[in-house]
Amino acid sequence: PPQPPTAGSPTLTVLHLSDIHVDFAYKPGSIADCPDPLCCRTGQPTANQTGAGFWGDFRNCDIPYWTVEALLKRIVEVEKIDFIYYTGDLPPHN
Repeated sequence: PPQPPTAGSPTLTVLHLSDIHVDFAYKPGSIADCPDPLCCRTGQPTANQTGAGFWGDFRNCDIPYWTVEALLKRIVEVEKIDFIYYTGDLPPHN
């Protein structure tokens, strides 16, 4: 069986990204809970609803591209990444 590396062995930092689902049509403040396959794109919420957040929304929405940009910029500020392993599924759910 494989053995654990010895103390002091070289290490690598790997960033694994998957299922990001970026929505380039995301619109902050739009309807976030709708009957469509994907929301947060159009319309104004009614008085008893809240609109989609600026950075994204947990309801029936994918994330805006600026959230992914901010994530990647912050990661490289905080960590030295040796490899990025991207396993796909980028398109929005619609």
